[in-house]
Amino acid sequence: MLSIVKSNNNGGKLVYVKESHSLMSVPKINSDITLLLAYINIGFDSETMTATQVWGFHHDFNWIKRELSPPSYVKGKLSLDIELEGRDSKRISSANNWKTYQDEKSGCICFGNPETTGDYIEFFSKAN
Repeated sequence: MLSIVKSNNNGGKLVYVKESHSLMSVPKINSDITLLLAYINIGFDSETMTATQVWGFHHDFNWIKRELSPPSYVKGKLSLDIELEGRDSKRISSANNWKTYQDEKSGCICFGNPETTGDYIEFFSKAN
């Protein structure tokens, strides 16, 4: 469904806005396909099939505080490998059960299981 395209040019910065309990990427770049992970949206450009923005409500009241060891990752672009066209959206229903972990010291946030192994990508950098 998703693949990694290695690149030094990722999508920008990812910001958590505490007042509205929302995530958003800056700059905002047009997208016309949406992958829905609970209330988090990952927008993709239908011409390049790469992620261009992230946005959505994600309240921090139930985030699990713990030390996280960021995995080894590559910088790049997140590519959508399923047949979707402009104005389409796809919901990943299993994401409704994912927990969110936060390392307050490093600022890292993990959606899902922090012990999962695999390939990791930074397609938006942490805002300073």
